[in-house]
Amino acid sequence: MKKILTSIVLTLLSLSTFAQTPSLEIDPIVEFIRETTQVPFMAKVTNTKGTVAIAVTIGENNLPEKYEILQTLTNECNQEALRVVKLINPKYLIDRLAGKKRIVLEVPFLKTFNVFYGKGYQMEYFDKNLKIHFGNEPMYARRYLVDTLSGKIIGNVEYFLIKDNVPSLIEISKLQIDSSQQYSSDFLRHSCDSTKIYHLTSLSKFNFPKLSQSFYGNGIAVYNDINNELYQYYSNGRILTFSKTIHQDKNRIIKWYANGLMASIIEISPNSNQQNSESADRYTAVWDSLGNKTVKNGEGFCEYCQSVDNDYLFESGLVTSGVKEGIWKGKNSKGEILYEEKYAKGVCINGTAHNNGQTIAYSMPEEQASFEGGMQGFAKHLQRNLRYPSSAQRANASGKVYVQFTVCTDGTLCDFSVIKGIGFGCDEESVRVLELSSGKWKPARQRGKPVRSKFTVPISYVLSR
Repeated sequence: MKKILTSIVLTLLSLSTFAQTPSLEIDPIVEFIRETTQVPFMAKVTNTKGTVAIAVTIGENNLPEKYEILQTLTNECNQEALRVVKLINPKYLIDRLAGKKRIVLEVPFLKTFNVFYGKGYQMEYFDKNLKIHFGNEPMYARRYLVDTLSGKIIGNVEYFLIKDNVPSLIEISKLQIDSSQQYSSDFLRHSCDSTKIYHLTSLSKFNFPKLSQSFYGNGIAVYNDINNELYQYYSNGRILTFSKTIHQDKNRIIKWYANGLMASIIEISPNSNQQNSESADRYTAVWDSLGNKTVKNGEGFCEYCQSVDNDYLFESGLVTSGVKEGIWKGKNSKGEILYEEKYAKGVCINGTAHNNGQTIAYSMPEEQASFEGGMQGFAKHLQRNLRYPSSAQRANASGKVYVQFTVCTDGTLCDFSVIKGIGFGCDEESVRVLELSSGKWKPARQRGKPVRSKFTVPISYVLSR
C-alpha cells in the first residue's frame, strides 16, 4: 500500500535576525573594486582571467585628472576596470596617497563561470529533476538571445527535451518586460529621487527554474547573484549592498553610500533568535556619509540609515561590544521619532512605536507570522488535507513543490506562486491545501503593528510501499 510522506519547512523571506562574529578591518578601495566590478558577458563565456592595472594621477584640486591603463586584458574588461576605478570616491585615494600624486590600482577578473554561448544564444542545461546540469547527457535545455556585453535577455525563451542527444522543442516562453519605480536608498538626506527599473521575466509551464533579470534605465544591473554572493547596485553603477555567507549561515552585509563611501559592516544570522544576546545584530563598523567612522571594532555611537516605505529610517544609539545597548531611536527623514527601544546586550527589552497619533508598546521589534497551533498544528493540517494526485502516483512522480505565499495582516493568505514544482497535479494540490489554511494564521508584526510577510513552503511528495 502506498503511503504519502510529507515534510514541511517554513522559511521566512522578509525578516532577518542577527549573529555575533569577530570584528575585521577591510581595505575600502580593494573591497569597492571587488564588489562594484561586473564581469562582461563574453569574459564569462571565455572564462577570461587576469588583472587590469590602472594608474590614477591626482591633480592640484585633489581630484583625479588622469587615468592610464598599464596592464590590459580584453577590451571589455579594460573598459569595465576603467569604469570601476573612476567611481572610487576621491577621499579613499587621497587617504592612500598620503601626499603623493599617483597610485596604481589593480582590478582582478578571476571568478570562474559556467556560461554556454553560441550564435547569439545563451544555453542552460538541466537534469531530470530540472536542476542546473553541467555534466554529460543533460535531459533538458533552454536558450535565449542575449546582449553580448551585459548578458541581458533580448528575446523569448525556448525549452528543449534532449533524447539520444537530439533536442526537440517543447515550449516557447514569452519574455515579459515590466517596469517599476523604486525609491532610491542612497542613504543621503534630502535625496529622495525615484528610479525606474525594468524587470525581465520568463516563466515555464514545466516549472523550470525561474529566469529573471532587472536593470536600471541606463542599462546597469540592479543585482547579481554569484556563487551565493549577492551584489546589489545603485543606478550610478556603484555597489549598494554586498552579502556573503561566512560561517554556519552567518552573513556579512556590507553597505555603501551612493557617493562610494562605505556605510556599514554588519554580521547577521537569518535564523537567529531575537531574544538571544548571542544572536543579536553585530555592528562591526559604521561610517557617516562623509567617511567618518562612528563605530570602530564594535564600539561607538551609531546612526544607521536604510530605505523603508518610500522614506529614510535613521536608527541611532550606542554600540558596545558590537551590539545595541541602552536607548535607541528611529526617525524618518523629517526628524520625527517613529520609535524608541531599550536594549541590553543586543536584546530588545521593550519598545514604543508612534504611528499616526497612536502609541504601541511591544517587547519584540519583529515577530514572524505563524500558523495557529504552531508548526505541529500546521503539519497536522497538511496530513489531514493533502492528497497525492492519482496522476502523480501512476507516473511514480515524487519530489518537492516550493510554494510562496503572503500572510496578510488579517491572517488570510494571498499571492500564491509555485516557485518550483514537479507537475502531475502536485503543484495545484500544494496550493489547494495551503489555501485551506487561509485565515488560520497570526500575521507578522513589526514594532507591534501587523504587516504582510512572505513564506516559502517546500512540500515533499514521496511514494513508498
